Amino acid sequence: MYRKSSKTKSKTGKTVYDIVTEKITTLLEAGHIPWQKPWKMSDAPKNFVSHRRYSGVNVFMLTAVREIKGYTSTEWLTQNQVNDLGGYVDWAKEKRTLIIKAATFDKKVAEGAKPETGFSMIYYQVYNSDQVTGLPLHLKYPEVIIDPITAAELVYTNMPGRPEIKTGGDRASYVPRLDYVKMPKRNSFKSAEYYYKTLWHELAHSTSNASRLNRDVGAHVFGSQDYSREELVAEMSSAFMMGATGIENDDTITNSTGYIKNWLTALASDSHLVVSAASQAQKVADYILCIKEEAPDVTDRPSK
Repeated sequence: MYRKSSKTKSKTGKTVYDIVTEKITTLLEAGHIPWQKPWKMSDAPKNFVSHRRYSGVNVFMLTAVREIKGYTSTEWLTQNQVNDLGGYVDWAKEKRTLIIKAATFDKKVAEGAKPETGFSMIYYQVYNSDQVTGLPLHLKYPEVIIDPITAAELVYTNMPGRPEIKTGGDRASYVPRLDYVKMPKRNSFKSAEYYYKTLWHELAHSTSNASRLNRDVGAHVFGSQDYSREELVAEMSSAFMMGATGIENDDTITNSTGYIKNWLTALASDSHLVVSAASQAQKVADYILCIKEEAPDVTDRPSK
């Protein structure tokens, strides 16, 4: 089942944004923060048929479901893909997982007027390949092992137009007016992993600069929706980069009651927050990591 537009409401009166926000809220209320569970790049969710990685909020939702359900596979399929490959799913036992995809359409314009393109969100339902029997086997390729700390150091070294890092003090921050990142000394962090997680959070903020991604962060006043969105972009970006470098450390996980409460409050007042922030975070991480944008997540037609 799918919705053609983010503005189109289901029988329950919910838009695509409402549905995604509701699912993320449920995870938060259960004490699970989807964007704070690091994963290795080789474990990032991908489509079984196209092998392309999922992006944005789909990464967090699919990773969370995989962890909660205990799936061993990182690959997912639509019902149509299952059918095309001759697979079988026990519908009575197995539930599908929601993912979303941006779509464009041609707007209706007056005769002779310049063509216009509209934008909408549609959602799909997918199965983890662990839920499907009768699928063809995939060839397994050996993973290239790179020391996580070495990989983490290369992230900043290779970042296009990177800002200067100034060391000192007891706070980490990005200074937009002077375009530099302020970081405490490395030995003041409880682990190297935590240092890089913090650095990447601030580097994510720095991509708002006009010389990089030129992202509008609004007034960025503490407690405002603009502030919540930009902080979520930075948090999610950091998670993407942790996954890309293979950093995994319990010290980098924050799951305090107050932290979760803050995000629940922000999500309750803006159903677009988590989707838009995840989309921006993907662009930020891809920019810093010098990753070119891939084709859309799902190449198959929607499952009805």
